Parts: sequence; C-alpha cells; structure tokens
Amino acid sequence: MQVTTIGLDIAKNVFPRDLLMRQRTQLINALRAHLAELGIVAAQGNAGLKELLKIIAGERDARLPVDAHASLVVLAAGLHAVQTMVGSIDKRIMIEHRSNAMEASLTRKQAAYMAAPERFAKRQIHLAPRAPSIHGPLADIAEHLTNVCF
Repeated sequence: MQVTTIGLDIAKNVFPRDLLMRQRTQLINALRAHLAELGIVAAQGNAGLKELLKIIAGERDARLPVDAHASLVVLAAGLHAVQTMVGSIDKRIMIEHRSNAMEASLTRKQAAYMAAPERFAKRQIHLAPRAPSIHGPLADIAEHLTNVCF
C-alpha cells in the first residue's frame, strides 16, 4: 500500500509542469532568436508570439529561407506539444485539487510548498528556547530544568 500526503499527489504534477514551462520558455526564446537573425521580430508576450507563429505557419514567406522555415516548423511543433502537455497537467491538478476537501483552499504554490518545503527554503531560523518566567521558591527548580532540558 502506498502512503501519500496532502501535497504529494499535486507535487507529482506540479514539478513536471515546472520542467515543461522551462522547456516552453526555451522553445519560445529559440524561435525568437532564429527569427531575429532573419530580421523578423515581434512584441513580447503572447500577442507577439502568435504573430511569429502565423509567419511560421504561412506556406511561403519571402523572408524565410526554406531550410530556416523547416527548422522553425519543428520548433513550433515542439512548442505546441509542450503547451498541450502543460494543459493536460493543469487539468489533472485541478481535478485532484477539487477532489480533496483539505486542499480546496490551497493554491498550486502552497500545495507545492507542502510537498517539498526544503525546495522553497531560503534560510533556516533557529529560535532559542524561552526561559520560564517563574519567581519564588520554584525558580531554582525551573532554572535547573532549563539547563538540563535545553
């Protein structure tokens, strides 16, 4: 029998999604770089990317050599595949997220943190134990216990 925690089920989807998002960014940057070498540029964001993908999808653009067009088609197909996989993972995350009542109020980042908090830790904070505030005849016993226990 497999033991799972609240965030573990979501983490199985979140971390591969993060990897795919990095690959998506790399593919977009590669598309933009290749097209920029040919003098074709567009605005940042999805609107600019859609404009570039329309140029690549066009049958014949005089600005694109045949070999460059073939390479760009491969990159665009890879981008489409990665976006499809990310969409599929997003659907699975939402299904798992809605199915678990305890996770219903968590965001994706909160669930990822619950699954692997060490990944998000920037620094550790160590707190010194607080000495008991006992006065009177029990102060000596409290001080002794503090020294022994801490």
